[in-house]
Amino acid sequence: MMEKPINTNKLNQEINVRELLIKYLKKWHIFAIAIFSCLVLGFIYIKQAQVKFQTYSTILVHSDDANPMAGFLSGSGMKDILAPKKDVENEIEVIKSKTIIQKMITELDLQTATYIKDKLKYIEVYGNEPISIVYPQEFYNNLKGFFRVTVNYQKNGTYKLTFTYKKNYSWWQTTTEKVEVESLAQPIKTQWAEFTFVENYPSDKPYKLKFEIEPLQVLVERYGKLITAGLVSKKTDAIKIAIVYPQIEKSTDIINKVVELYNRDAMMDKNRMSIQIADFINERLELISKELKDVENNVENYKKEHKLADITSQSKLFIETAGDYEKQIASVEIQIGLVAFIESYIEDPRNQDAMIPGNIGIEDEALSKVIEAYNTQLLDYLRIKRSTNEINPILEQQHEQILLTKSNIAQTVKNVKSGLEIMRKDLVAKNKQFIDKIGNVPTIERHYIEIARQQQVKQQLYLFLLQKREETELTLASATNVAKIIDPAYTDLTPVSPKLKLILFFALVMGCCIGFAYIYLYDLINDKISDKKELISLTSIPLLGQIPFCKNASNIVMREGAQSVVTEMFRMVRTNIKFVLKKKDDKVIIITSSVAGEGKSFFSINLALSLAMINKKVLLVGLDIRKPVLSQYLNIKAKHGITSYLVDDAITVNDIVNKQIVHENMDVIVSGPIPPNPAEILTSDRLDTLFEELRKHYDYILVDTAPVGIVADTFTLSHISDATLYVCRQGVTPREHIEILNTLEKENRLNNVSLILNGVDEGHLSNYGHYVKKA
Repeated sequence: MMEKPINTNKLNQEINVRELLIKYLKKWHIFAIAIFSCLVLGFIYIKQAQVKFQTYSTILVHSDDANPMAGFLSGSGMKDILAPKKDVENEIEVIKSKTIIQKMITELDLQTATYIKDKLKYIEVYGNEPISIVYPQEFYNNLKGFFRVTVNYQKNGTYKLTFTYKKNYSWWQTTTEKVEVESLAQPIKTQWAEFTFVENYPSDKPYKLKFEIEPLQVLVERYGKLITAGLVSKKTDAIKIAIVYPQIEKSTDIINKVVELYNRDAMMDKNRMSIQIADFINERLELISKELKDVENNVENYKKEHKLADITSQSKLFIETAGDYEKQIASVEIQIGLVAFIESYIEDPRNQDAMIPGNIGIEDEALSKVIEAYNTQLLDYLRIKRSTNEINPILEQQHEQILLTKSNIAQTVKNVKSGLEIMRKDLVAKNKQFIDKIGNVPTIERHYIEIARQQQVKQQLYLFLLQKREETELTLASATNVAKIIDPAYTDLTPVSPKLKLILFFALVMGCCIGFAYIYLYDLINDKISDKKELISLTSIPLLGQIPFCKNASNIVMREGAQSVVTEMFRMVRTNIKFVLKKKDDKVIIITSSVAGEGKSFFSINLALSLAMINKKVLLVGLDIRKPVLSQYLNIKAKHGITSYLVDDAITVNDIVNKQIVHENMDVIVSGPIPPNPAEILTSDRLDTLFEELRKHYDYILVDTAPVGIVADTFTLSHISDATLYVCRQGVTPREHIEILNTLEKENRLNNVSLILNGVDEGHLSNYGHYVKKA
């Protein structure tokens, strides 16, 4: 039964998932090749890629509980504003700061990386390099790009060195210099600098290594991205510092050095105020020591000059009383001097961002606490300022708080100074009363008292400063690290990359995607008929049958007793022909196609044999007179053909009919010699007379004609035909030719057209494979 066509345009039809899946599964070999190729590339990448491990250390940042402002401001609402506590997030920024990274690179001497070749890849070596390279510091300071030195130790004991400088990391600014030497004992001069190589241990085997030298700022950026720092959890102040790197020893040194530098930097910040106070005390001690020595000389000289001995009892009593007041006055004057020093220190523009010396003996407890709180606040501000951008709202807010605190200190200093001045005036007035009582004491004695008083003041101040210096030294000696190391640098030996399973999974997915993409793009750009569904979607012309692709070398597949998918399809076409030839006298079937190579002649021969096998008298006529192939396919060496008959009236029908070719019920008329005017020959009246005669002797007459997409010969023969079988071939016939066929059919230029789809993949005919064996 002939297959009925489906509606013409199906571009808007929903995709049939099952058909789409079958379509891709039938091309499983494409997926197999793509997946295999991607897996091979994945294994190559795994073998070539450097194995990277994670090295990390955990530290605990101590909270700053010794905040002197906490108690002072505990009763006010300004505690949270003016008493900042340790912010671990800020410490993380300090750890990752460029300052720390740059110091780490410099102290570990990471400006030069050494790699040794192992089979197909270079592996970084650290600490056990066979050769070290030494170059001038000036060369490194002026380096503006990537510099590589390759050392190739040959079997003959010579060294081939290649110096490559890629200025500004640009390929087109690359300069290379090659040198071959017998020994590395002597320095090697190049256009850039003089390089010295130190062999750390001898090698009797050839090897190849390279040194890569890069500018410091580039390395700072690179290691800044490699080193990560973050909180272990939100509930603790523990920080995890990590790096993912292929060289375990190097990464261990990097992490340990970063922790060391962080502690060192924090310690310097912590001791900065104590160091500044110590410097101030030493300066004052040097000055007071000189003044005390001068006063003591004055006392000694005064006694020698005036020959002073014991003072009378009355004078002694007055003097002791006056002395008590003098001590009080001296103490107040010391405090006035210290407060005046603090006041001038604050007002000095040079000390704008400097800490205020507070622990220098000021007895006013409130002033000392405010100064100590200001210094702590300033210290935190300077630390954060070094590791972050100055344009920071939090930093600006903190700076405003510092200025406010400093303003409060200046006002407090003025108030304390004013109170001390009043106390001093009161003491001086009381002391004056006793001075008046000893007015009768000789002037010499009075002068001596004044000198002795100066000596006493200087001695007290000198001893006081010595005590403060010892306290400051003890503070410096007792300072502890800011960060406690919980876990020193440790490397997890489970590789971070490459991850075998992930890469192989990615390769598998990529292989599938490439397979899908290849098939999709191939279908997208392919303009050929791909299957039966596409063919019937392009035309309303009925499809008479499908012929699978035949792998046999022979052009004849229809044989007695043959059982295959191909033969069954020809039998199905044979059955469907009954529905094409509706009248009893309908016998002539023209077989044509779009272009050459679609299997038109193959189909004609085997269809004729199929009809002959059911005891029908069949004639196969070769009217493709421009490019005849029937005689070649059937191995017929005929004297005359149909062209001979059309041009020579002496030739009869019997002269051109080849009897019982291949089968006893099948005769063949070949095309004959190729004429110079084929189109004119086919319009001959003898052609009509010939077919009228042939109709009388045969049940079926199959006419193998020229492709309609090449010449117009087939249209000339349309009037003698009862039906037309149009052969299309899967993967060969262009879609646009089906559109041309639709036009020809509408214009009735071909008679009673039906389609044959040839060269079909047997996978599209899987339903028949259960009943017959494949060809």
